[in-house]
Amino acid sequence: PNSSTTSSKLIPKKLKPKQEIYKDIFLNPNAYSDWTASQSKDEMTGNETFYIFTDWASPKYAISFPYAKTKSVIGIGCSKYGIVPYFNFTFKPNITKAVTKDGYNEIITRIKFDNTLENIKLRQDWGSKSIFIENVNAFLKSIENTNEITLELNWHGNSSVYFKYYTDETSQAIKSLKNKCGLK
Repeated sequence: PNSSTTSSKLIPKKLKPKQEIYKDIFLNPNAYSDWTASQSKDEMTGNETFYIFTDWASPKYAISFPYAKTKSVIGIGCSKYGIVPYFNFTFKPNITKAVTKDGYNEIITRIKFDNTLENIKLRQDWGSKSIFIENVNAFLKSIENTNEITLELNWHGNSSVYFKYYTDETSQAIKSLKNKCGLK
């Protein structure tokens, strides 16, 4: 999905949230109630990528056809190359008010961390079901002590669409993920 070096090594082309689910989310079965963990392994290189995901979120208001059954998760993937947070969707998002670039769209929209409203810059590679966060460090810092996130997207034919994700215990989940990847 992402053409940058770090992202392309972290996220497989066919992103499948919750594949090979860890029952212990790396450490404790009930430790991070709003996060699920998984891992994938590149059969050719042996490189492992670890993920954590929120539960699937439906839009606050129904989206019109053909997107009516769209759901989304926040995913965070990491490997020895780094860490990448992103939003993944069941259907390819058709976002308006995006700036077309070479092979991707740049999206500037609003996001709410609990009650703190901010602007966020996102990147969607053409044809991708994933939307990547441009400022990784700022995003990770913002979600660490947040219980819920609301993302606003200007979806074709629907105006503003809102996805609410529950992110309780994010700080511990990210810490565990980074430890699994050998990152500090």
